[in-house]
Amino acid sequence: MKNTKKLILVILLIVGLFNIIKSQQIIVNTSFVTDEEINPFTGNEVIYGLNISGSVQLNSDTSIVRIILVDSYENEYLVFESYPLIDTLNSFSFTNKCEETCLLDATTPQSLKIQIINAQCHISKINMSKIPIDNLKQLQAQLFQTKLLSKISIINKQLKAKGMIWRAGETFYSHLSYADKKKIFGEKYNLQGFEYYISGFYEFSPYEKVRTTSTYVKNFDWRNRHRANNQYMADGVTLNPYYDGDPAGSGWMTPVKCQQGCYFNSINSFECYFDSTSCVNDGGEWRTAGTCWAFTAVGALEGVINLYYNQHFDFDLSEQEMVSCCWTTPTLQGSVSNALSRIKNFGIVNESWYPYIALKGYCNSVPPNPPERISINNYADVTLTEEKIKSNLILYGPLPSQHPFWPHAMVLVGYGIIKEGDYIDYTGGEVIPPNSSYIGQNYWIFKNSVGAWPWEFNRGYIYMLGTPQTTHRIQTPINSLIYTEQNIQCLDADGDGFYNWGIGPKPLSCPTCPDEEDCDDSDPILGPYDENYYCTCNCDNFIYSSTPIEITSDENWNDYKYINSDLIVKSGNTLTIREKISFIKQAKIIIEPGAKLILDGGTLTNACGTMWQGIEVWGNRDLSQYPQSNQGVVELKNGATIENARCAITTCQKDAVGNILWAYTGGIIHAKDANFINNRKAIEFLSYHNILPNGREIDNFSYFYNCTFETNAQLSDPGTLPETFVSLNDVKGVKFLGCTFQNIAPTGVYSTIYRGNGITSIDANYEVKPLCLSPYIYPCTEYQPNTFKNLYYGIYASNTNPAITLTISGNNFDNNHRSIFLKSINNATITKNNFDIGATIGNINDQTNEREECEACDVFNRSYSYGVYLKECSGYKVEENNFSTTHDGHAGIIVDNSGTKANEIYNNTFDKLAIGTQAQGINAAGGVIISKSSNPEHIEINVGQGLQFLCNQYFNISTADIAVTSGRIAQNQGYCRDNNPALPAGNKFSHTCNISTSDIHVNSDASKFNYNHHSEPDDYVPQCYSSDKVTLHNCDIEYDSQISCPSHLNSGLTPVVLKQIINTNNLEIEELISLIDNGETETLLAQIHQDEEPERIKNALESASPYLSDRVLLAAIKEKPTPLPPDILKEIIISNSPVTDTVMSALNTLKLPDDIQQQIQEVRTGTSARAELEQQISYMETQKGIAENELMRQYLNDTTINGTDSIIAYLEMQTDLINKKQLVQAYLVANLCEKAKILLGQLPQENDEDKNFYNFYNLLSDLCVSEKSYFELTSAQEQTVREIAKSETSVSVNAQAILSLVYNEKFPEIIEELKFIVDLRNAPQQGETLGDNITKQIQFVKIYPNPAENTITIELSAELDNKNISVEIYNYLGQKIMFYNFAGDLLNTLDVSDLSNGIYIFKILVGNKIIAREKVVIEK
Repeated sequence: MKNTKKLILVILLIVGLFNIIKSQQIIVNTSFVTDEEINPFTGNEVIYGLNISGSVQLNSDTSIVRIILVDSYENEYLVFESYPLIDTLNSFSFTNKCEETCLLDATTPQSLKIQIINAQCHISKINMSKIPIDNLKQLQAQLFQTKLLSKISIINKQLKAKGMIWRAGETFYSHLSYADKKKIFGEKYNLQGFEYYISGFYEFSPYEKVRTTSTYVKNFDWRNRHRANNQYMADGVTLNPYYDGDPAGSGWMTPVKCQQGCYFNSINSFECYFDSTSCVNDGGEWRTAGTCWAFTAVGALEGVINLYYNQHFDFDLSEQEMVSCCWTTPTLQGSVSNALSRIKNFGIVNESWYPYIALKGYCNSVPPNPPERISINNYADVTLTEEKIKSNLILYGPLPSQHPFWPHAMVLVGYGIIKEGDYIDYTGGEVIPPNSSYIGQNYWIFKNSVGAWPWEFNRGYIYMLGTPQTTHRIQTPINSLIYTEQNIQCLDADGDGFYNWGIGPKPLSCPTCPDEEDCDDSDPILGPYDENYYCTCNCDNFIYSSTPIEITSDENWNDYKYINSDLIVKSGNTLTIREKISFIKQAKIIIEPGAKLILDGGTLTNACGTMWQGIEVWGNRDLSQYPQSNQGVVELKNGATIENARCAITTCQKDAVGNILWAYTGGIIHAKDANFINNRKAIEFLSYHNILPNGREIDNFSYFYNCTFETNAQLSDPGTLPETFVSLNDVKGVKFLGCTFQNIAPTGVYSTIYRGNGITSIDANYEVKPLCLSPYIYPCTEYQPNTFKNLYYGIYASNTNPAITLTISGNNFDNNHRSIFLKSINNATITKNNFDIGATIGNINDQTNEREECEACDVFNRSYSYGVYLKECSGYKVEENNFSTTHDGHAGIIVDNSGTKANEIYNNTFDKLAIGTQAQGINAAGGVIISKSSNPEHIEINVGQGLQFLCNQYFNISTADIAVTSGRIAQNQGYCRDNNPALPAGNKFSHTCNISTSDIHVNSDASKFNYNHHSEPDDYVPQCYSSDKVTLHNCDIEYDSQISCPSHLNSGLTPVVLKQIINTNNLEIEELISLIDNGETETLLAQIHQDEEPERIKNALESASPYLSDRVLLAAIKEKPTPLPPDILKEIIISNSPVTDTVMSALNTLKLPDDIQQQIQEVRTGTSARAELEQQISYMETQKGIAENELMRQYLNDTTINGTDSIIAYLEMQTDLINKKQLVQAYLVANLCEKAKILLGQLPQENDEDKNFYNFYNLLSDLCVSEKSYFELTSAQEQTVREIAKSETSVSVNAQAILSLVYNEKFPEIIEELKFIVDLRNAPQQGETLGDNITKQIQFVKIYPNPAENTITIELSAELDNKNISVEIYNYLGQKIMFYNFAGDLLNTLDVSDLSNGIYIFKILVGNKIIAREKVVIEK
């Protein structure tokens, strides 16, 4: 307030002076865009004040406008100055501005200088006062001070508004006049507020924030090396021989000096003064000089001398000698290199011998015969990259350097990384906030030469962003008249066996060994530098302590440490780590519930070569994660790294021997821009449900954004292999966005099967999706995908309960052996991923024509690679993925036993693979559903749902675009209806047809199906296919690129609309079924079997036509005791034509008259009415099923509702057995244990499938009721699980998931091979050939019955007569259990009575060549 009042009074005085009669106004009215000097004055008037008016346009953050008054003595005064930090507007007008010219002492103006950088200035007028002023000096001082404080206030507001992280205040520079600043910084300086810098991290203007990528030690400062500013060694007891005597001092650096200040002639002394007024008042002469270059060269040398001799000599050398001998301008400016060259060639004396006077002086004035003269061996330029500057600083000591933004030299003494919590403003307590864009930026520490003001802040040191410019290093040895190399102090102060001798080569005064210098001689645990200038661990002194370090208050660790005990963050406290912390192998970090660990750019790693234990973030299973203080929390950000751990982070508590304490799960992990490197396992989530007090379950709060999970070398512990980067067990909603999962270890370090997995999960719901890089733009315009690279499995997910789903969308999979494996996961989403599929293991060796052995291979000695494998999954969305290979990959998608409901593989692309898509096992309902009409006599209708391959595009496929190796897929692949181009299958085929390549290949033991295709173009019509299994139907409509295969993603269908679709389809299906229900009734069959009169039977059958079923038609043909007359039979057949081949075969046995046969043949075209209706019902059933799938997915993925509750409500309205089973599963997911048990008891148990379903889910219900985990099975329960796991029923995979989780048992997936009829000329055996005359393609082997009980028959083709034939039998685990050698017989019966129930693989060989492989089921 006092300053404001003073400013008002002075301004009023000035205004009065310029308005009284004795004032003069000059109209200029001129604009300027470049530097210019104008002379509007007469040259003889005397004035006592001057101000100007005009306007300014500033064009950038570095713009400046400066107007200077030059008087008749060529003195210069600042009239006006504007730059962005001191003016809140970029374009403005100004009136009566006068910085240093408001009050003048009888001055004759000569000219005005205008200085401009990227700006425009217009001067409208000049006002001059002709009235002398009393008390001029006092008024000038008051005016200066009030203007200064006002300017500081404006700058600080601007800095905050711009988000900059330094603050302004009174400094030595801020008290300088324009003329003095010009002497220091040059004619047209552009300091951008530097003269006001007082705290924080100075930057010239806001610039692009780029985090440091340097791997070097993050903080280094010569002021505190070897604890030089600490009285005690690291133990806190032993006195430190390196202590400089001042706990806040400069350590190895000498005290800060002043290049300008106050000279006292009476005592020939130059002193640091804050301002000229104080100097003059004390009787001194104020002197300024542009001698920063001299102080920089000398200041760096003084520090280097201390470090070279490893002692605090603290030389005070003569800057004046450098000034007198090396100056280049009248303002005493010069160059650091000239000074260093002078020191190298002539040396430099002490300050006391030739004191500093801030004047030019004369080189020959240096007194002769000094008692000391120091010289250097040489100096060299430093390459101006971050790492080169850092390494030179560490190796050679403090560096003479130049300010990053203008020619001002200072001594570079250290550097650091900006961290959250670093001070911006000491006095106000303002610090770097969380998530600041400055975090992770490198800053540099400079020793300035304007004194140590302000003492309480940076003590004369500047913390600055931006890479230093011209920088030199001083090269030892140091030459002295007094000291020699013998004076270099070589110490092992901490007694760790490593010596410190400062900088420079190892001196003779050191012991011969060791050669490595001690990085920190104040701590016996710290040994020599590593390659990144961290101190290595002295492992002989690093012994595990059973007494943990406990964090009982909030702490920040900003320096690297070695920890030899457990580290426990106690509840209610936060530990923030920003540097490298190394742990002994037994050590772990424990985060108690309510505690938090923040790893902010720091690194947690191992010490002494062995892996450390990692972090346990404890939770409370019985509490939700809201608020987060209920649980332990780990937050990783800004490049945080955890490496070389056995498990980097686990979300639970474990006892001393590693057993899980299940009551303490639920810990939270927040990871953004973090790294997990060379860990056996990076992340482990264990069973936890985030249930709010109101009973609603919400997503887990944990997430991973832009994180890197990487193995790049052999793991530290011998014999330890990568397991998986992430494991999840029974958790919901963890998110992985924009992360990288990769094994980039050098070739040969890990074979394919030991590369580890990306994500491994059991009973976990999670998202693997891209990270939006434009979060403030909606919709997002730029994404970063997750990447899985060079792994065994990218994602391996299985469930004990298929009602838990996941989302994998928009990711890249590169050279993984198997990218995505899902087992018993319903309603999964796999969309818009890119796959470059890795190679199959155990490929044919080109030299030996035999398969190479591999540990992970199946019984056929190969492990096929693939993009996606769906095992016992249903309701999935697999769409718009791209599958290709540059690594000889095998298959794009494999679907194994997806069940009887509607499923689609839709609109994906496949290129350069052996197989595009493959189906095996039961993937359809067998072509039969039960009629839903109200007719009590309703019968079965041939209209099954199932798996369809639709709208996929195949290119350059070498074996089969679509392969069906066993079982069945939907009877109709696409539909021909209503002339609609969107209904045919729409697959685009590769047409690479040859002996062993098909567009569609169906093995002999797979079911037939119809393929309904567009009429053209040809690419959409199969050309080579298994004609005995595939019936083509031309829908007589062309493929339309705009209509035929629309995207199903983002359809916009809400649950309400989807339920309407389902209900509408149900009603239409009922109506259609009612039309054909009468075509197969027990009444009709009874009339036939009771041999009623032909006319009555004819009338009954014709009334049900044209929808008679094959069963009724066959009964009319073959089962009526008295056959129907041919004419009546003809009319019935024609009414229902065209009939099936089965019906025609029966007719042909009757030997009907030729004319009747001809009439029947004439109508055998097109499709029967019943078949058309069945296909229409099939289409509607499929559409309903697809809508149900989408409904379930939306419910499960909607975080705004409890999706499981919505699913339960929907399923409770359904009556069919499949949905009832799904309801049991949903009840268990919702923890409704008793409801699950009640419903289980109501389900039928008529076959093994139903019995095993009951047994398995009854066991899960018991665990649910008792609140026990899978790890707590009784021996009886374990036996039940094992029996179910061995069964050939759908729940076997769920039982296997439990055994994998609890006992780490492996259940490799089966990839069936295509049974092409092979040209035997490609199979020479034991030196013989089969003869060139064998050119036909034949089937080698038949194995039957299958399933079998006690015997198996193996029938060989005649072409194998007299060959060396053998059979090897393997169990499901790949173990060979039987071997037979055939004695030339083509029909062989094997006794398999000793084999227990299960699945076995029979491998048939001719010599060493595999010619057939079959999966055989033993069922007794």
